Formats: sequence, C-alpha cells, structure tokens
Amino acid sequence: MSCRNTRPYVALAAAVTLGGSALPVTAADWEANPKLALGYLYDSNYRLTPPDTEIEVSGGVLDAQLELRAANPLTTFSLIPRVRLTEFPDDPEEDSDDYYGTLDWEHRTQVLRAQLRADYAQETVATSEQPSTDIDSGLGETGGGDAGIAAIRNRRELARIRPSFSYDFSPRHRLDLGATATDVTFDDKVPGLQTDYRDYGVDVGFGFVTSQRSTVTVSALAARYDVEIEGNSADAYALELDWTTSATELMETFLRVGAQQTIFEDNELTGEPGEEVTSWLAGAGVRRSVKLTELFFDVTHSVGPTSSGFVVQRDQVRFRWTRLFTPRFSMFSGVRGTHDDAVAEDTAFAARSYATADVGMEWRILQQLSLVAAIDYTWQDFDTQASRDSESGGARISFVYEPRRRD
Repeated sequence: MSCRNTRPYVALAAAVTLGGSALPVTAADWEANPKLALGYLYDSNYRLTPPDTEIEVSGGVLDAQLELRAANPLTTFSLIPRVRLTEFPDDPEEDSDDYYGTLDWEHRTQVLRAQLRADYAQETVATSEQPSTDIDSGLGETGGGDAGIAAIRNRRELARIRPSFSYDFSPRHRLDLGATATDVTFDDKVPGLQTDYRDYGVDVGFGFVTSQRSTVTVSALAARYDVEIEGNSADAYALELDWTTSATELMETFLRVGAQQTIFEDNELTGEPGEEVTSWLAGAGVRRSVKLTELFFDVTHSVGPTSSGFVVQRDQVRFRWTRLFTPRFSMFSGVRGTHDDAVAEDTAFAARSYATADVGMEWRILQQLSLVAAIDYTWQDFDTQASRDSESGGARISFVYEPRRRD
C-alpha cells in the first residue's frame, strides 16, 4: 500500500487518537491515553546504502497511538495500537505506512507473578532493519533479528508472544517458567538477505534469594530456529546464571554468564552433516531513575537467528539517558551498537557491525503539547564491503499532543 493511498488511514488514525480522550469509561480503573505526533524528518542516506548510492529524503511524519489501560491492585492490562506514516514529496517511492500493536498483561500476588507480552509489526524494511536507540525490551533482553539490509524494497511482518510465570515456593526460593514464539515473514523472499524465520523457546529457572535485594537464578533454555535456508535451521540448548539486584524500586542491575550449544540440521542438498557449536553467553546492565535523571545501559552477548537467514552470535550495547533540567525542558541521548558474526564455521554469512546514536530535546509548550527535536547518526559495515562503510545523518522535529498527560 502506498502512502498516497493511505489518506483515509491518516484521517482515521488522527480521529481515533484525538477522540480517545472522549471515549466513555465504563469502569473506574479503565483509561484511554491517546498520543499524536506530527513532524518533519530528514535523512541523508535513508536506506543506509554504500557511498555513491545514497537516497536522501525529507518530508512529513505522522505517528499516532492509543493506549487502552486498565489496572487494579493485582492486575494491569495495556493495549497499544499504533500507526506511523511518512510522505516524502521529492521521493514518493520511499513513502511508507507502518502498523504496530503491543499488548501487556500482568498479574501479581504476594507469591506469584504472571505476565503476557505480545508484539506485532508490519513495516517497511527501511525501519525494521535499522533499529533506533529507543529501548524496545527490558534490561538484558536481547531482542534483535535485524540484518541491516534495507536497500532492497520490501516489507516485514513480525509477530511475537512471550508468556512468563514466577512462583515463590518459599521466602528464599523461586520457580520461573517462560516461553517465547517469534514469526517473521517478508513480502518478497531474498535468500541470504531477507528471509522468513521462526524462533521458539522455553525456559525454566530456579531463583535463590541471597539478600533482601539480591537474587541468583539458574536457568535452562531450549530453542528451535526454523530458517528457510537449507542447513541453517538449528536446535539450541543453554544454561545461564543470572545475578540481579534491586537496591530500590528505581534501581536495578543484572549480571549474566552462560553457555549454549547450537546443533544445526544436516544439509540435504549437499549431504553435509550439521555442525554442533558451543558458544558463551554474557550480559550486564543497570537501570536507574534518580531525581531528575533516568539511565539505561546494558551489554549482552547472545545467539539467535536474523532476517539474513543465518544463526548469528551478537554483541550488543544499549544506552539511553534522559535529564529533566526544568519542569518544561529535558534532554535525551542514546546509543545502540551491534556486531553480528556467524555461529557455524562453514557459512557464507558476512560479519556485520552497526551503530546509531542520537541527541535531542523536549520542550513542554503546554501540559499536553510538546516540541521534540533530535539529530542522529548511523553507521554500518559488512566484511564484504571493505573501505565502503555506510553512513547516514538525520534530523527530526515534531509536535506531540497528549490530551491526557498529567505529569
């Protein structure tokens, strides 16, 4: 669907978002929180292609979402549909319409915690394969799946569900159970560049409370990677040791060590037997909110599939900082860096390095209306592209309207 054919969707998104504040509330614990951002985007290399092939774009962006939220002393529920539309007058072939949905449900008692998180995305690969500095998962959660190939015009659909359960069967001992299922498909399949894959996994962990604010958890994990390239599908088994601390409700740290064995399937086309590879796992990080400053930082080393059609080992660092200087003015900055390398030795995968950073500000014009502006820089390099690193610089500015914002 081209952006020029989405005029009705623009009107619908704006109406739903702006009208959300007027929705009838049938119970005291339900609320609707709309958010509408309208702005301008510039990017010097929109698809992050090598030198002399850059595509420069500039134009309008509309980003609308509506959070439907309910809460009581034991349970919280949140559903957020979102639409993001871009229109570039000088490059209409780069116009896009992206759709997202997030569901969060959590139930807590004194001894148990049950949670369900579901995510859906249907978007152009110009966004799916170039992750931003936004924090899109919890501390130490690796996420991933992007391969950095955005030059080929395509669309990606992602569906992910993650249920989890935790039970304290004694004051010092806890049982954790979890599962995840991810399904990624592309409109057009490009083997080795943009390939469908599925990732299923289960885990069981036993936690030992070592102090009032500290817990050590030993976890066993099993996963299945279904990749649509012969010989790249694999089973994986891992053992992890996590140490987490919560000095206060506003301070959390973690440290992780572990190992994973990845067993690849036999290649029926070549007759080659599948490899068995043992990899190490690691991670560390901190999330902190003190007075006027919020900080998020973590580093991880993990193994999993990507849209390139290969199972890779990924080193990742994420950083996000926000500082409130006055009740109406704040600044933020972020960094995300990843390095992907092949897990199997006999593979055509080209190692990839990717980094992006931004810095910006938010000025609260009114309680419900803000002006947000930022500049960003992105860099990427593949081993097969010696001396031809890809670079991109960009800027964005938008007015953000949140009619139910209280802070």
